[in-house]
Amino acid sequence: MTQGAPMTLSVIVPVLNDAIHLRTLSQRLKTLPHIREIIVSDGGSEDEVQAVVGEFSLTLVSGARGRGSQMNKGAETATGEILWFLHADTLPATNATESILGAIRDPRTVGGAFRFHLSEPRWYGPLLNVAVNLRSKWFSMPYGDQGFFVRREVFERIGGFPDIPIMEDVEFLRRVKPEGAFVTLNSPIEISPRRWDREGFLKRTLLNWLLMVRWRLGASPEDLSKFYRPSDIPQESSMES
Repeated sequence: MTQGAPMTLSVIVPVLNDAIHLRTLSQRLKTLPHIREIIVSDGGSEDEVQAVVGEFSLTLVSGARGRGSQMNKGAETATGEILWFLHADTLPATNATESILGAIRDPRTVGGAFRFHLSEPRWYGPLLNVAVNLRSKWFSMPYGDQGFFVRREVFERIGGFPDIPIMEDVEFLRRVKPEGAFVTLNSPIEISPRRWDREGFLKRTLLNWLLMVRWRLGASPEDLSKFYRPSDIPQESSMES
């Protein structure tokens, strides 16, 4: 890297039959500065993911299903100084990369996430936005759908994401926090409401709470993945705000 030049980002997007969302996300990412590459880590999609990859000249890697393992697979290919992990059904703000670089200028900061904002109007939207962002700020506990970014050397030092079927983002935070500050930026990231639309806001929220309680009490990732709805594994295996 040239002295004084801004750091570059490698974007890593784990997908499983996410072609529609990936196209929208790619359109946004292609307008953002400082992105060296966009790596799509596919866990066996049967839709038009490969066509979207070709349309936007993305990098495609394939491997075993599971969000943690897919993100690690993408990171193996990455060449940027900062790794930025995005779910396919999210949409970062137009100032997202500048916000990341601004945070990383502080040598104490090893990574971070974005402020949660539901992408479409729903009756529960204001409540969900406030609750998630208070949790992220007060408890320093953003979830994976909030667009984790991390210095590559830190990611490699802690061994990346754990290869477990669920809670990989929570466990990743536990590993990375001793390395330095993990911040939540004011810049928003829009999150699709599809999970809450499918299961209902109250049911989805209660399930997330129960998952976290059982995790804290020592339940294994394998047991939790069965509790979480096996049909959602692996692409919705992290804690979804």
